[in-house]
Parts: sequence; C-alpha cells; structure tokens
Amino acid sequence: MPISYVAMDEEEMTYVEGGWSWSTYKGMEGWSKISTMIASITTWSGSASTLAKVVGRCAATGIGLLLAVVGALGYSLCVACAGIQASMVICAMLFMRADNGFRCKSAGFFTWSIDLVRRL
Repeated sequence: MPISYVAMDEEEMTYVEGGWSWSTYKGMEGWSKISTMIASITTWSGSASTLAKVVGRCAATGIGLLLAVVGALGYSLCVACAGIQASMVICAMLFMRADNGFRCKSAGFFTWSIDLVRRL
C-alpha cells in the first residue's frame, strides 16, 4: 500500500463514479427486469411512430418544415434507443440463460429508459 491513501466504501465510490451504480438481478427478479426493458422498447417504438405521423403532417403543410426536421431527429433518436434497448434485452436473456442473472445500469424518464447490461 502507498504511504498515503484514502479508503472508500461502496456508497462513497458510487458518488465518485457519478452515482450510476450497477444493480444485480437474478432468477425471477431478472425476468421481471427484462419485461420492464421490453416495455421500454414498446414506449420508444410508440414515440417513434407518433413522431413519424407528426413529421408527415408537418412536411405536408409546407409551413412546418422546421417542426418536420426536429420531429425527424426525434424519430431517429427513438428508433436508435429502441434498437439499443432491444440488443440489451437479448444480452440480458442470454445472461439469464447462462448465469441465471445479470447486472444492469438504468437511466430513464418515466417509461423511456435505456439499460446497459453485463454478466455477473
């Protein structure tokens, strides 16, 4: 050990790392988390669908070109997030099959969330 060091517990380390900690899910709790992740895909997809309709309506009027561009960017973001979330669901299912669990970090707003998954 170095001459001068600071010992930190896990709670302090979470603060130093930015407050986004890994949660462990095993067994039925893991499958429950996966179902929540699937619901998030549905939310992202629904938002993308709604934005596609808005973009179509705004572009058709000719007046709402700026709204159409912003809506198209939002649509692209929703599709990308749904794809990322779908890949995380697949990874989580594979980890459940292999290890009966996985670790996950989640960030979200209401039902829109993004999860990062890794092995136990």
